[in-house]
Amino acid sequence: MLMDYITMKGNCCGSDLRVLETLLSFVRCIEEGSNGLNLEGRNSSQWPARLAVHLFSPLSLIKDCFLDNQCPTKFRGCPCSCNTVKSEIFYGDTSFGNTQTWYGRFDVIIGKTAAYEQNGLKKKRCESLVAATTVSEEYNDDSSDEDDYFQNEAKPDNLDGHLSELISQTIVFSFHQKKCNPSLSLVPSIGVSKSHIQFHFYDSAKDIYLVSQGMPLFYEDNKLQLSTVIATWMVMNYKHLLTGPTEKMVKDCKFGFHTNISSENLNLYKNNIEMGLKPFKPKLFKVSAVVQEEYELDKSATGKIEEKYQYR
Repeated sequence: MLMDYITMKGNCCGSDLRVLETLLSFVRCIEEGSNGLNLEGRNSSQWPARLAVHLFSPLSLIKDCFLDNQCPTKFRGCPCSCNTVKSEIFYGDTSFGNTQTWYGRFDVIIGKTAAYEQNGLKKKRCESLVAATTVSEEYNDDSSDEDDYFQNEAKPDNLDGHLSELISQTIVFSFHQKKCNPSLSLVPSIGVSKSHIQFHFYDSAKDIYLVSQGMPLFYEDNKLQLSTVIATWMVMNYKHLLTGPTEKMVKDCKFGFHTNISSENLNLYKNNIEMGLKPFKPKLFKVSAVVQEEYELDKSATGKIEEKYQYR
């Protein structure tokens, strides 16, 4: 689309033009976006809100956006001192998954949730495009174990150290999006630290997983890198710009998730992943020597997967 716009001297129309205009508008004010994302000397709790206001939402054709309502610090508006961007910050339930498979929360979701009923039960569907998880050095431990029913852990400011988490959430989110929108193929999620951003895609039907290298957000002068901005724009608008996996990918690039779990569990992923989980207390299990041995084997297998997708 960009090359067509350049070679045809701006001859672009319809939805293509609207998607392209989101990029062009952002690039014209890229210094404003760079300043809004500058966290130097500021609390990192502002990071998800700044990303939503100054990067994700401006680059997306869909502007609906909400943050995790379980975050310790909430803002009514953008926490930076910008005057040109007046955007209210919305918070909602970003939990997703299934207690029998994998569950967690995103920090930012571009999209919205819609309530619906199924077999007389009230449920929530996430009508979203992209979800993101931030990686920070800081860890807030204000909440008690009883109140916080999701696992918390310190998060170093590097994406490689969170590959397992990012892969897990991408797979689970893709199954949910595929259930809601059967026409989808590759579904993205984003991992972002204060310095880099990484894009993950998974096709839950064809079992294809793609991941980018961690792309630097800024040049040395703290200005946003244009190549990273374009990549983020493409991911945010993937429903308009993505063509899906090639025949070669379908044939040769199987991730192996489908073949490494039971058919019963695969059916859970396909049909029982939900957005908006009710609070619950995790079950406690006694770890026997046999279970510990199996865990070490699983850990070894996971290590091979991580090594395959590790970038240095």
